[in-house]
Amino acid sequence: MNKNKIALATILSFIAFSLTAQSGTTPKPAENFFSVPHELYIEPQDEPDVIIDSDTLTYSENKILLEGSVRATRENDLLRCEKAELFTEEKSLLATINPSFERKETNREEKYKRDYSLTAKHIYFQDEPRLIKASDTVNFRVEETKWEPASYTWLIITSDEMQGYEESERLIFSGNVKVKGDKKYGESDRLDYYKKRSLLIFSGNAKTETETFNEKKGENEKHLLEGSYIIYDTKTEKLTAK
Repeated sequence: MNKNKIALATILSFIAFSLTAQSGTTPKPAENFFSVPHELYIEPQDEPDVIIDSDTLTYSENKILLEGSVRATRENDLLRCEKAELFTEEKSLLATINPSFERKETNREEKYKRDYSLTAKHIYFQDEPRLIKASDTVNFRVEETKWEPASYTWLIITSDEMQGYEESERLIFSGNVKVKGDKKYGESDRLDYYKKRSLLIFSGNAKTETETFNEKKGENEKHLLEGSYIIYDTKTEKLTAK
């Protein structure tokens, strides 16, 4: 099956994008669909921020439909799905049918590497403001590797919905929130995750369970905490309930 490549000039916003097809391939419009302006086929002078590949492409006046092995890449970001809709006026993208999103971050000053992965039934990106949403069976995973001192930690967050703004560096999970990690567990109605500060804020029927090693007893001890509001600092392992 022919591949169509979409080169977008902005991050998952698809503000001003150009369209190129592989050698010998010209996408054909479906019946009653508008023609694509000739300008869309002009080769961009600068390397685009986002590149999207798919098996098929269908276009209308304000929407582009991509289906089959959809793959969008931007620097350290990767989006995969079987169906994606680009809304040109809203400057947004909706990924459906097995969508997944991955991001890799490296901080050499603080000497750590983080890998983020997200799966859900729907994943939505918007440019102004830069926003990401996910709904239905949200599964978000964070893996962090530090090299001084050497350590590895992981965290899995599941919920009904997720929303995050790039400027605030905050992700909001809502509905049946559950958090699992190495010797830790938590649940609540809502969870605010501050990535830079490594803070988890549970709110609404909040419960946490952690496990630490008691050197005097020579065994692990479980610590249960409940409250309407619990703050968990993942760096210091400190828990505060209100």
